[in-house]
Amino acid sequence: MGQIVGVPIKHGDMRGLTPEGAVLVEAPIQVGHDVWIGKDVALFGGVTIGNGCIIGAKSLVTKDCIPYGIYAGTPAKLIRTRFSDEIIAQLLTLEWWNWSNEKLRANARFFEMDFTTFEGGIASLVHETSVAA
Repeated sequence: MGQIVGVPIKHGDMRGLTPEGAVLVEAPIQVGHDVWIGKDVALFGGVTIGNGCIIGAKSLVTKDCIPYGIYAGTPAKLIRTRFSDEIIAQLLTLEWWNWSNEKLRANARFFEMDFTTFEGGIASLVHETSVAA
């Protein structure tokens, strides 16, 4: 079972914290790029939230979340993925979050696309920018 850092487990007990409130066991939480986390979400220590995830409000995340998954509930469960497996793989390969500001601006329309119904190669939609020598 995972460990909730700082979340009351039973009256008078805070698992993972000393009586002074210091963390006993560090279990970093990793949050990917392009993630939306709703209000009042609690995360178990050590979980990974994959790129593109959506976590619904008041959810309790006890396990790792796959990229571009939509999760909600206590404990949080995968409701569905945001896009098809093919589109998810392409978005992860593009790593648009690492693009330069110039490339982001040149591709503003890319971010207005509805990838829920898109079929084909999304890389063909990307405008490359020239780098001045």
